[in-house]
Amino acid sequence: MLLIAVRPDLQGKGVNALLMHEFNKIYMRHNILKAETNPELETNSRVQAQWKFFDVRQHKRRRCYVKHL
Repeated sequence: MLLIAVRPDLQGKGVNALLMHEFNKIYMRHNILKAETNPELETNSRVQAQWKFFDVRQHKRRRCYVKHL
């Protein structure tokens, strides 16, 4: 899947829904059954919420840690 960013003034207005709808039509036309997304923050509830309508499986996790010296 592609990395998508929505301008702040258009966030929460359905732009992601339109994009996901168009992606789904293309995926269904080409019989694509699985996709992998780009890294997403675990704490980004808005991004995580868009996957609630799909059968998802988290199989990778990336984290950054800070150690002050």
